[in-house]
Amino acid sequence: VAWFGDERYLLNHPHRISALQNKLNETRLRSGEETLLLYLDKNLSLESTLQISAIARNAGFRKVSCVSKY
Repeated sequence: VAWFGDERYLLNHPHRISALQNKLNETRLRSGEETLLLYLDKNLSLESTLQISAIARNAGFRKVSCVSKY
């Protein structure tokens, strides 16, 4: 599961992945930012982290940084 804004995106549903990518792209275009900062839950799997990073890159972000609280 990924959250962006107040919306929940299930990463195992292709249409929700597309919706997240579109929302990220809209935000990137509106803000002009090329870097995305992800706040990760400490229990998030590496696979999910990489999947979210790939979605962000496909949305046009040039750099994706991650932070997590352990």
